[in-house]
Amino acid sequence: MCVAEDGLAEEKFQRIVATGTAELNGCFEFDDPGCSDTQVASDTLPNVQRKKDSLELALGDIRLAVNPSRGGGIERFTWRGLDVFRPYGGGGQPTDLACFPLVPFCNRIADRLIRIDGVDHLLPAAPQDIEPRHALHGIGWTGDWSVAASSSASATLSFGHDGTQWPWSFVTSQEIVLKEMGYIHRLSLTNRDAKPMPAGLGLHPYF
Repeated sequence: MCVAEDGLAEEKFQRIVATGTAELNGCFEFDDPGCSDTQVASDTLPNVQRKKDSLELALGDIRLAVNPSRGGGIERFTWRGLDVFRPYGGGGQPTDLACFPLVPFCNRIADRLIRIDGVDHLLPAAPQDIEPRHALHGIGWTGDWSVAASSSASATLSFGHDGTQWPWSFVTSQEIVLKEMGYIHRLSLTNRDAKPMPAGLGLHPYF
């Protein structure tokens, strides 16, 4: 799956069972429509440059900065010094980032209310300056992610939820792997609840 020209990756939505996993693979590359083989650097965590809580990744002409504490969002993605994504300008909202993950649902849910198997669930509010009425983009984009693994050219972030905001417990991860002509972005979610859970995954880059 490659990202559409409108800047919003294809959404994958399915109802997953108690131990099921959904996965979305985003591919941002130049002159390589195959979106296939990845290259992972063997460097270890101490070689990763850190600046203001962000991880600075580099491989050849590609540079990418991702910030676990700001919703696991990407702050910058450049090729030969040129911005591919609109760069993060220092604002306080998730929408100020260059790209952020959408998990466990994408887009709006009207009036923050969903009904599953006859039971109504009230979802957490979105940031009021962005969406004052409806639930928006899940809870991952405003969450604090942890670094599960990283190298000079790759990072894996994780985020767990106990079922207090979204009515189901789950764990989700992002794997970002730089390539010579771009990067691969894998977003996955595993339902850790005893009940089946609806789930939507997406990536929200700005160009």
